[in-house]
Amino acid sequence: MIDLLKKANVEDTWQANVRLIGWGYVSTGEASCFQNFPSRDADLSQKTIRMLHEAIGTYRARIFETFLPMYWIELLLYLPREILRYLGLPPESLATKTLQLFYWFLGLVATVLWAFFQSRVEQIVGQWLNILMR
Repeated sequence: MIDLLKKANVEDTWQANVRLIGWGYVSTGEASCFQNFPSRDADLSQKTIRMLHEAIGTYRARIFETFLPMYWIELLLYLPREILRYLGLPPESLATKTLQLFYWFLGLVATVLWAFFQSRVEQIVGQWLNILMR
């Protein structure tokens, strides 16, 4: 359950905790909702329910987002970044940015080649497909 909350980018919340421990002493601290899941404490439970509702909203928005053409265009433009994010590399890393620039450069070169040498490219690809189909 906690993994689903983290994948929905829901931040962990903390609840101030004050308890009488006897002889005039008080114990104070903070309790994490993630570390104390599930909890019978009313305050922690309310915060956990709020976090679950936030995650449900995030996943519902992601579901509807997949039907938008701009989502797929952005995914195609930033495909290396998304693949490396899936593999666990942060999008801000140098490797991700370098691979993204290389991907865009290859796309630009392929577009220019297609624009100037379309008939020749079609002929070469056709020959390769004929070789592969044999």
